[in-house]
Amino acid sequence: SSTLYVICLHAKAMDDAASWQRRLNASVALKTYLDSNRAGEKVIVLGDFNDDFDTSITSGKASPYQNFVDDSAGYFVPTKALSDGHIATTMNYTDAIDHQIASHALATAYVNGSVRAFRADQYVSSYETSTTDHLPVITRWIPVP
Repeated sequence: SSTLYVICLHAKAMDDAASWQRRLNASVALKTYLDSNRAGEKVIVLGDFNDDFDTSITSGKASPYQNFVDDSAGYFVPTKALSDGHIATTMNYTDAIDHQIASHALATAYVNGSVRAFRADQYVSSYETSTTDHLPVITRWIPVP
């Protein structure tokens, strides 16, 4: 199929246990949906996940998205490199909380090493107060037939 499914995600914010549980529940539901309804198709999920992929922003908790990270046969997580490199995707926190998850069908289209948090604040004056406290997360992809 030549269809690309793009899912924009904005997960529950905050680092309390109830917020973490809501993100975990949403992650399980999303993966169940994708595994059941979009297996083998080209899918990318992107947006504000409000949590990191190496470990959670909630103290003592695993990433609520560990289910995607662990399923390397089904999914590719280019922004895990931001988590592993301790590269922030917001202006005020040290974690990467803006991410992208791609289905395995897109993995070969990813341009290796292209993921980055774009420092838009270096180009837009008063970026944080006039635009957002999140940085754009950029990845490069080649066309997939």
